[in-house]
Amino acid sequence: MEFKHVLELIEKMENSSITNLELTEKEFTLKLEKGDVTSSVKPDSISQNSSLNAARQEEKQESALKGNIVTAPIVGTFYQSSSPEKEPFVKVGQTIQEGDVVCIIEAMKLFNEVQSDYSGVVKKILVQDGDLMEYGQPIMIIE
Repeated sequence: MEFKHVLELIEKMENSSITNLELTEKEFTLKLEKGDVTSSVKPDSISQNSSLNAARQEEKQESALKGNIVTAPIVGTFYQSSSPEKEPFVKVGQTIQEGDVVCIIEAMKLFNEVQSDYSGVVKKILVQDGDLMEYGQPIMIIE
């Protein structure tokens, strides 16, 4: 599927009442969701958002964040644990120390451990398993 066709689908979906769309063509899968969830294109977790919606979402997050914020050091996919069967690295309410691994971000098939720069209690986890992360995007709040 050509990139311009993906963009056309996103635009048409934004202007319709459809909230979910999944299209598979050979080894390519396109999944789109709208609402509070950002649109995403897979297999390589390429994200296509309207810049206006992304800016509004970032503005809301920044104004609501208080405390020490752990941010994404790279672009990639967020995972709370090392595998689906394992417990998350951290949970809300858990006390952690500086240097503790708090999540994994997958980038180009490499799994990168993210360590906390802060000691304290995990107050809020701002992203969900499988979310696409941008560089510098807030992941969690530590107080």
